[in-house]
Amino acid sequence: SFDAGVAPALLRNPKLSRAVAAVLEHPAVAHTVATMALEAGMSRSAFARDFKAALLATPMEFVIRARLAHARRLLLSTGHSVATVGSIVGFLSRSHFSRSFRSFYGIDPSSFRRSRQDK
Repeated sequence: SFDAGVAPALLRNPKLSRAVAAVLEHPAVAHTVATMALEAGMSRSAFARDFKAALLATPMEFVIRARLAHARRLLLSTGHSVATVGSIVGFLSRSHFSRSFRSFYGIDPSSFRRSRQDK
């Protein structure tokens, strides 16, 4: 899970933890490196460097992963359509959401939901 390394890294850097919390609490917001750096009270370059060193992912990779993890939970716990789930978590199109989900989880969102409902 992408969350595994987050807690220890954040304990060492409370500035980063503010930005991470903002993403996790509101994944659908149009997060950018600039808005996350502002949340952390850091310059964009220092934020991007420290974020990647601490979390082993760029800020935008983290945003995508947070959105996909939230989408995964919604697919399992709601009856929302795939397009609606994608929109709820911040993807502007169903196709972008489906491609991103498939790339990260190795299965498209509809098939993922069906495979879990069969169990």
